[in-house]
Amino acid sequence: TAARLCIEAHELNAPPTQLYEDEHAMVRCSPELNAIRTEKKLTDLSIQLKDNQIMSVHKLILAARIPSLYEALTAPPTRRNSVLHWPSVSIIFASAFLRYVYTGQLKVSESNAVGLILLARQVSLLCVETWAASYLAARTTTENLASNWDFAKSMTVEPLMAACLQHMKIYFEATVATDLFLRLPADQLLTLLQADDLQVDSEEKVFEAIVHWVNPGGSRDPDRAEHLPQLLREVRWLETNPHFRRQLIETDSVVGGNVEHLRLLSLIDNWISNPTEHAERQCPFNMNRRAASFPASLLLFGEASEGNRWSIVSYDPETGIEEVVGRMRKRFYAAYITLEENVFSIGGWIEGQGVSSRVDVFDTKERRWKLQAPLIIRRQQHAATLVNVGDSIKGNNETLILVCGGGYNQPADCGGGWQLLRACEIFDPLQCRWHILPSMREKRVATTAVALQDGRVFCFGGFDGTSRLSTVEFCCLQRNWRETKSHGAAATDTFWKTAAPMRFARSKLAGAYFRGRIIIVGGYNRKGGLSSVDMFSPPDAERPLGEWTELTDMQQPRHMCFLLVCNERLFAIGGEEDPQNTVEEFSSKDPLPPIDSDLVTWTWIENRRASKLNGIRGAATVIL
Repeated sequence: TAARLCIEAHELNAPPTQLYEDEHAMVRCSPELNAIRTEKKLTDLSIQLKDNQIMSVHKLILAARIPSLYEALTAPPTRRNSVLHWPSVSIIFASAFLRYVYTGQLKVSESNAVGLILLARQVSLLCVETWAASYLAARTTTENLASNWDFAKSMTVEPLMAACLQHMKIYFEATVATDLFLRLPADQLLTLLQADDLQVDSEEKVFEAIVHWVNPGGSRDPDRAEHLPQLLREVRWLETNPHFRRQLIETDSVVGGNVEHLRLLSLIDNWISNPTEHAERQCPFNMNRRAASFPASLLLFGEASEGNRWSIVSYDPETGIEEVVGRMRKRFYAAYITLEENVFSIGGWIEGQGVSSRVDVFDTKERRWKLQAPLIIRRQQHAATLVNVGDSIKGNNETLILVCGGGYNQPADCGGGWQLLRACEIFDPLQCRWHILPSMREKRVATTAVALQDGRVFCFGGFDGTSRLSTVEFCCLQRNWRETKSHGAAATDTFWKTAAPMRFARSKLAGAYFRGRIIIVGGYNRKGGLSSVDMFSPPDAERPLGEWTELTDMQQPRHMCFLLVCNERLFAIGGEEDPQNTVEEFSSKDPLPPIDSDLVTWTWIENRRASKLNGIRGAATVIL
């Protein structure tokens, strides 16, 4: 069954009951079917449930909707095939399941998710199992981690297992303190330790976790100790204190007189202390640094405060410390996107060229510019966003750059003036090539675009040549995006859908995805620059057009500014109102706000200015 997830799968603050539906839900075209079921009319099949409960249904509907039952239900009538026996299924689970069969809509809650998975597995209905598993995965917490993990392992529910492992990685130290950690098999513990994105304060704590696992209850388990060499190799020893390493070799009980363990620890310490002696030999431990060891910074592009030049400045939002890391040509109204270690500067107005299709990439490791494949259509004041397409669990995902809207000035022999764009294109990094996508419904210059984790891309506001826009439209990029027809009104209407409009029209706005919502800040209207901030809850089954909520205004008006998430914090940067080098943060009074914190209560706090720039014309989040 072609299906869509109606609410973001990774929102921990989602409602306790979540509605999923088929792409073409039966309830929308034949609502009478469910009415016939609930009124028990024309039924010709009984289902015997747990505690001898009976439900009456229709053979035709079940045979058509549940392929695994088709052969049995369409066979010549017998006493045997007039009753289905589901003796382990309660009426609560069966009711939710059969409601889906008749309507194409599935309501999943904490009370029925496990039962729906078991019943879906019994009748081989994959979409129901997938939805219920994604519901549990999105709500995995430290409190329910053990029960979710045990269920996922026993039934081999891979999406839920992946979510549990991801939670263990993010909250590793909290997981170590639980009984579940001591019950982990060696291969799962090894998987955790191998993760470069394991969130842990220090590698010494990784070592302590290994010792804790090898010594459950305070005494060494000989079977677990056999895995010690493999586990110890995954500690990032380069990040440990030399005194700590020497103390392990001399006194720590983890060695326990085992010559192999002692030899490994000595080899590791010697490798780090005398690297030149081992140039031709394989490193005895994992040398990768964990991502958590690299706090992100803001990379700012614009006019230098000293001298008639443009600079690239790294800005630490925690301390306000700045460093000039490169130079650049004068470039207004470009779009800036981070992809791995590179920052793409896309289009814009470039000194000596005018409005350009040029794409340059700043390599943050080598700290130099490289030329990339140009846009198909030159443009400035356009929107760009990074889009993840596919399923990372299945390994078929890809990361793309989508560009939409903007405009360019026409040559004099074509009448001059500005050509505003509906056109969209997408960049495939693997092929280093741009592809045309279906055009948007409206021309939009000075717009902003934000992508969600499910491949949806939303485009907000802008200017169409006559007036500023409050409208919102969105598309959903799938794995087969290359097969999308890119031309014609039909392609546009199929590809781009409308969503709830903003509270008021504006152009030159900025947006970002933050804590499961889209935040829109600033902009420009007939009154001038705006300090307003709004939160957009994306469309789902309960809110088919999405929903807007007003948040606290910024400290100052900002148009043509940038909104970025850095180290899970949200920053508004720059703008064309003086001073043009300010930074402010959207902040909670709670120093460690929970994931479901009410953003309505948050306020904006001014940060230290980016003093090495007079004006910020581009910004990106990077790890330097």
